[in-house]
Amino acid sequence: DEDGLPDWFVEITRKRHAVATDELRWRQRAGDKGADRVQAEAAWRDRVDRIRESVDLAMLIAYENDKAKPSGRDSWECCCPFHQDRTPSLSINTAKGVWYCHGCHVGGDAFTYVEMRYGLDFAGAVKHLEQRL
Repeated sequence: DEDGLPDWFVEITRKRHAVATDELRWRQRAGDKGADRVQAEAAWRDRVDRIRESVDLAMLIAYENDKAKPSGRDSWECCCPFHQDRTPSLSINTAKGVWYCHGCHVGGDAFTYVEMRYGLDFAGAVKHLEQRL
């Protein structure tokens, strides 16, 4: 691509944007019909925050990658599941709760990893991680 991003990443971003746009439209319609938007949004934020605090990102990724190993006090490394990788290029920072692949230049948190790994949208990733806790 001329923008330098892989096609699969652009497609995932477009899908995520479409889902977020739909959700915003639904919330606005619900608000027009009398729903309390603030409570719904607060409950959703609390749910996401609880999952974010509970998920051990290193264990989530290491569970699926037998070559994962600690590489420092708050870091792990492993081969990236999103491209052909013979040497570890994916870094996990457990203190910050983020991962980054130095080969395909993609990263994120536990939600992003689950979305990409299993082809889910954000809501699907939330449900997936809740079931694993």
